[in-house]
Amino acid sequence: MASKAWMIGWVALCLAWPAAAQMSGNTPLFSVTLDEAEASVAAALIAEGVADDVKVEIVSTRQPLLYQYKQPLEVRVKSLKTEEAGRTWSGNLLFVAKGEVVSAMPVSGRYDEVERLPVLSQRIAHGETITAEHVVMKPFPRSRIRPGMVTDEKELIGKTPRRTISVNRPIRADEVQAPDVLQKGSMVKMLYQTPYMEISTLGEALEGGAVGQSVRVRNRDSGMTIYGTVLSADEVQVSAQPARDRRVASRR
Repeated sequence: MASKAWMIGWVALCLAWPAAAQMSGNTPLFSVTLDEAEASVAAALIAEGVADDVKVEIVSTRQPLLYQYKQPLEVRVKSLKTEEAGRTWSGNLLFVAKGEVVSAMPVSGRYDEVERLPVLSQRIAHGETITAEHVVMKPFPRSRIRPGMVTDEKELIGKTPRRTISVNRPIRADEVQAPDVLQKGSMVKMLYQTPYMEISTLGEALEGGAVGQSVRVRNRDSGMTIYGTVLSADEVQVSAQPARDRRVASRR
């Protein structure tokens, strides 16, 4: 695939605050870091429509401090070229003070399209409800995103993990569920219905569950354990098949 090239005179970064400066004798030095330069190139790529969001890595140098000067600096990205097939780029960083170029640096590197996914800012265990305060958006390379991963924070808020979910990682949709409305050990009305009859009796929930989830319940009168579908905090729709038989049938 042919490479795509363009010229950019866009000011990507401005470091004009004395607080960002270091001292050399009595003269403050204003610095441009590697992270700031990568952010500038990323912004330039986005501005030119390469992608909606990108992560950039400069590979031609990994020095954490790229340039220092006695006056506040602007960084401009010039002569930027990209190779879409290899996700590579090259160009020049211009360090500008008071409108004049005081230094330039050829740079090159890689870029990857990224998508922001909702992640947890703290560990959440089963039974705890995920709130908006627990969710932050974090960029991930598209190459790491798999089908079934949660892309919208609304798919997490109000849910509870099936198992403990760690922080700052993509979350699969099947890792969360609606909170349990039925609590383990609670007394429930067991409803059994057919087109010809309806029977209800009392039972004990042997496990908690959300609405629509299948759980084990024990008939208080017969002592038989059967599966049922949670209807509410105190009602379960049951089948006539014992729980042990259902497990055996599922293995066939």
